[in-house]
Amino acid sequence: MESVGSDQGQYDPDELDLPASRQATVGTATTSTGLPAITPRIRVSAMSELNAFSGKDE
Repeated sequence: MESVGSDQGQYDPDELDLPASRQATVGTATTSTGLPAITPRIRVSAMSELNAFSGKDE
């Protein structure tokens, strides 16, 4: 799909104008471990939900 331009109130989410240094930081955070940086938070959240569901909420 071709992006023609942005009207007021519209934007193209695929066009992120991040500085090169910021892009490198994001890339390093996701590739240094091979997993996204958010993975531990999701794991802890999932374990909390499972414990609450099984009645081990303490």
